[in-house]
This record gives sequence, C-alpha cells and structure tokens, in this order.
Amino acid sequence: MNEEMIIENCMTRQGWRRLHFLARNEETLKEAKVKWLRSIPWESANSLHSTIYQEAGIWHCHLIWPVRGEVVKVEFTNEHELDNLEIAIPEDRKIILWTLVRKAERVSAAVEMAAWRYQAWFGLWPDTAWVGKRLDRYEGKNVDVEGAQVDLISADWMPELGIGAGRRINV
Repeated sequence: MNEEMIIENCMTRQGWRRLHFLARNEETLKEAKVKWLRSIPWESANSLHSTIYQEAGIWHCHLIWPVRGEVVKVEFTNEHELDNLEIAIPEDRKIILWTLVRKAERVSAAVEMAAWRYQAWFGLWPDTAWVGKRLDRYEGKNVDVEGAQVDLISADWMPELGIGAGRRINV
C-alpha cells in the first residue's frame, strides 16, 4: 500500500466535509495530505482542522472543513413526506452550499458568494437561498445579487448554519 486508502469522505449534517484516510508510512500520508489540501476551496482553508496519528502501525489523517461553494444534491429521507408538505424545494434538488463558521460572518455575503458560484455552475442566477435553523431569523428577507433578487427561506433540511443557493420549485 504505497498510496492512501480513503476510509471516509462525506458531508456532515452540520455542512462540513469530513475526510479520513490511511497510509502505511508517514511520508505517504503527508504527501496524500498535501494533495487533499490543494483541493480544499480557499474560502474553507482557514477553518480546516487536521489530525495525524499512528495506530497499530497504520498512519491516519482526519481533515474536516466547512463546505463552501460546493454543488450539493439535496436528499430527503422520506420522499413520500414531500407529497404532504407545502415547501419550496430546489430545482433538480441541487444547491450551492455555503456553511458559516463564525458569528461575525455576514449572511448577505454568504448568499452573494453562493449565488455567484451557482451562476458559474449552472449559467443562471438563483432565486432562493435556503437557510438553516440557526439562521431562520433571515426568512422573508432578500439579497440583491447583480440585479437578481434572492429570497431567503428557512428549511429544516439545511445544516443549521448553512445557506443553499438555488432555484426553487414549489411542491
């Protein structure tokens, strides 16, 4: 095993990317870590947490960082419950997720960054930004991005400090 073995690569419910990989030697692990660090968006890099340790002769590396500017497909646990709800869901179930880390971060700035990324990925401006429970005080407000009005809607399925820019369809 001269390369790393990925054990976990997922997004947490809080909107953080969690990566755990292994290697037989420390040098290989550090090379793999550098490779992964290069792939982390610069907007997330200052909030990165990294841990390296050895256990039972195997080297482990854990990296965790806030998801910012990443396309995320929204999954609902029970598709049938959507039939009975009157909620706005993302078109094609795709959003650009931007997870806030610090209290001092501005919601409007995060909406703007996510909107720009949405426009870059899909060629359209988003009309909605879904916000998590800890940001529900922003529901009903809107942010102007390049002349497009982005409405803020609270959503239980969003990470608590997450903002998801997208286009909505009403169910």
